Order: sequence, then structure tokens, then C-alpha cells
Amino acid sequence: MIRLGLDLHGVITVDPSFFSGLSAFMIGEGNEVYIVTGREDGDELRAEMTENGMENDGGRLYTNVLSITTYQKAIGTPIQYLDGRKSQPMMDPAVWNPTKAMLCATAGVDIMIDDSDIYEKYFRDIKTQYITYTPAVRYFLTKIFSYGGI
Repeated sequence: MIRLGLDLHGVITVDPSFFSGLSAFMIGEGNEVYIVTGREDGDELRAEMTENGMENDGGRLYTNVLSITTYQKAIGTPIQYLDGRKSQPMMDPAVWNPTKAMLCATAGVDIMIDDSDIYEKYFRDIKTQYITYTPAVRYFLTKIFSYGGI
């Protein structure tokens, strides 16, 4: 079994049809797909997941959500919201940046695909393989998975 982590903003939102297909395929093969995001888990996140094809009438196309904001809020970290809502959380980067790797390590995520290389250094000492989602990686993934019918 593989546990795949996908960032929402900049990965899923760039190619929602590909990632919803990939997620459905992975789950259908007995794997797990984790949405790993800064956005707080809740109604706004669920609406965005629906907009990006990761939730539909047939259910959700992921196994779990790992949220930096939800985790930090649970342990009492002060959080500010830029827009007055939960869609743009802000906190000290020294707290925010390593949290994604910690959440992946704790959940046993094998591969994490994210568009920001700022998190990569925090993945160096854990089991999770970090892949920065660049145009070249996007091309590679879509080509290799197109052979599998995704």
C-alpha cells in the first residue's frame, strides 16, 4: 500500500481532472490519498475540494485531510486570518513550514507532491519522499499515468 500526499493549492487546483482521476485510481488499487494543506479542515475546504473534483455525489476521492492550520489550532498556536475568514491563515513561518513534514511523517505518507520547495528541507530526515510539482513533473506524471488509463 502507498500513502500519497497531495497539496491542494498549486497541485490539485492546477490540474483537478488529473488529480481526481489519479486519486480514484490509487484508492481503487487499495492505496490511500491524503490532502495535505494549509487550509483549515471544515466547510470551506470541503467546498473547495468539491470545486476541484475531489468530492462528488459518489463520495470523496481521498482518504484523509492533514491540515497545518487544524493541527496548529488544536495545540494552541496563535493563528491570524488575512481575510477575516478561515481561507487565509497566517502564523510564524518557523512554526508553519515544518508542520507539513511532521504531519506526513506521523501519518506515514510515502510520497508528498507539493508545488512549494520551501517545505522540501523538512522532508530530508523523514521517510516521506518529497516531490516538487514543477511543469516537468506535471508532464512526466500525466504521461506516465496516461498509459494506465488515468
